[in-house]
Amino acid sequence: MVMKHKCLQDVWDKWYGLDSFHDIYRGIGGREKQFGTYWRKGVVSNHHFSRTKRCINGITQFAKKNKMKESEAIAILEDSFKESKSSVYNLLKKLMSSGHVKTKASRGKKKKS
Repeated sequence: MVMKHKCLQDVWDKWYGLDSFHDIYRGIGGREKQFGTYWRKGVVSNHHFSRTKRCINGITQFAKKNKMKESEAIAILEDSFKESKSSVYNLLKKLMSSGHVKTKASRGKKKKS
């Protein structure tokens, strides 16, 4: 997994193993279903993986809420992705602020008041 993608369609294709990212496991999502977290050890940043997964789920939710196909949602969200400097994390923040992705509670140490 690369940290920056040229376009949102590449993120989607890599996740599902489509077009030039085709492989026998059906992409990153297929590996995750088949092997769980085992395949990720030493291969990818867990933060980047989690953000990418949430971004993919956000695209799906955006498409469902607007009653459109995922390909149409990707085309609409492409401009936001470019404005986000082609960063999955920045797009995820936009999807969270628009309510398409739920904001996760902070884990770890409690903040001092």
